Amino acid sequence: MRLLHEADRSGGTPAVIKASERLAEEIQHLIVGSSISGRLSQRLYGLAAGAMSTATIAAHDARVPDYSRSLADRAGTLAGLSNDGATVFRVWNHMAMIARERTDYTESVAAAQAARSTSVARTNPLFSSLASVQTAISTAGLHDARKAERLLSGATTSFERAGHDDTPAWADFYDIAELDGLCGITYMRLGRPQRAEYHFHRTLAHLRPRYTRNRALYTSHAALAQARQGELEAAMDTADRACTLAADVPGSRRTWKNLTEVRGAVAAAGSRSPESTGWLERTRSWK
Repeated sequence: MRLLHEADRSGGTPAVIKASERLAEEIQHLIVGSSISGRLSQRLYGLAAGAMSTATIAAHDARVPDYSRSLADRAGTLAGLSNDGATVFRVWNHMAMIARERTDYTESVAAAQAARSTSVARTNPLFSSLASVQTAISTAGLHDARKAERLLSGATTSFERAGHDDTPAWADFYDIAELDGLCGITYMRLGRPQRAEYHFHRTLAHLRPRYTRNRALYTSHAALAQARQGELEAAMDTADRACTLAADVPGSRRTWKNLTEVRGAVAAAGSRSPESTGWLERTRSWK
């Protein structure tokens, strides 16, 4: 839990990645060096898989794609040994995200669909919703707008039926704010920034205080949506807010990726207004 909360606060810092990976390895050593029952062994493998999954998503946030993929592979092995459906789901969910980072949308769809086929997604509406919205984002990357929107509708319906009482700690992030955020990302990939901006503002209105990293990230998404609509003044203001938030989230390179894209869009617009030229000069260090 401590490492999860630290990742939510600071993003994918080297400290979070290494501490999570080290914890997973320590649990594995405990299993190997002990005579324990099969059931306890599975529980320990589940804990190890959870720690490795935290390392995976932190490395993804830090935009270290080869490393995050390697960690995900290790998490997948541990999850299989745990025989726990929610843990296996978690790994496939991360695999889908990592494949999208590499723009391999075919693999991303396959990973998201693997998550949808797990027993926990078939029986738990919350997991079904998360798997569906992840599949929607990946499908949007393949330019299948009709299917992506159908998946978003299904994700929303499943979320409305979901209970939250027995949600694992790692899945606590998936609330109405996150659903809206992922819908916004889907619409951005479909080339509909106005609809995306609507969802990002809903996310920011409902995001819980402890999700510091997500607030910075979704603020940068909102700025990019504004920039892609040609709303340069709004985009610059929103990007400045995201930059301020990102100062407290040192490990979220995904936020900075969005901000550099905002800057690129403002520069490409070719405006010679004092506001635009001054802002571009002031943000030259963004990278």
